[in-house]
Amino acid sequence: MFDDLMAGIKAKLLAGQYVTTRHFLERCDERNLDARTVVLAAANGSVIEDYPEDDRGHSCLILANSKDYVLHVLVGVAYIEIRMIIVYKPDPDIWDSDYQKRR
Repeated sequence: MFDDLMAGIKAKLLAGQYVTTRHFLERCDERNLDARTVVLAAANGSVIEDYPEDDRGHSCLILANSKDYVLHVLVGVAYIEIRMIIVYKPDPDIWDSDYQKRR
């Protein structure tokens, strides 16, 4: 559904065309996540929600799988580079079993 959007995000992330926000880095630290590992997981993830009308600029939510956990990564795509905004482990009480749709 969002294949073209994800292809553009992946290309930029793998080319190093991204910045990490302070908020993203703080959440990585709080959750004992390596920021570079999160970026690589996001690059190989899939867009599950798109927010083109976000007041702060177009952003989207990526479902990213690492070998140890499932993550949701919010990225800003309204810029020349991708902005890594936040990362969290999705709550199974809020998300369905494959973490792609809200209950």
